[in-house]
Amino acid sequence: MKELLAAGKLVAFVTDAGTPAVSDPGSRLVSFIRIEVPGAHIVAVPGPSAVSSALSIAGVSADQFTFLGYPPHRKGREKFFKDLLLIQARPLVIYESPHRLAKTFANLAATFGAETRLVVCRELTKVHEEVFDGSVRGAAEHFTGERSRGEFVIIVP
Repeated sequence: MKELLAAGKLVAFVTDAGTPAVSDPGSRLVSFIRIEVPGAHIVAVPGPSAVSSALSIAGVSADQFTFLGYPPHRKGREKFFKDLLLIQARPLVIYESPHRLAKTFANLAATFGAETRLVVCRELTKVHEEVFDGSVRGAAEHFTGERSRGEFVIIVP
């Protein structure tokens, strides 16, 4: 499989147990591919929500996760991010809009540290789909200009 992906061939991971890599060992396969074939384009087949699609291609364990929706716009925002430190079930999954994306990266850096790993999925199942796996600092630098447009799912493993 590694050789096929490296050669640019299409490979499908299909399961009869729901969305692949959400609460099953498929996350190990996705993580392996991300490490061994970094140029491979991993695509989610549209599911019932962006959360399950994002988790299925993030390469993180999703046996348990905490979905928190959108952070508050203003009131309660600081408390929202401080409270993330108290949540035990990981990964943490949030949505974010392009208008508050940079602010959210700043909040995550202040809460967890700028070098904390996260996975950012942008525009899932659309033409400009993108998955970023790196640090909070790297994500803040990466998602600027045109890349700051769209719908975002942010996963903190």
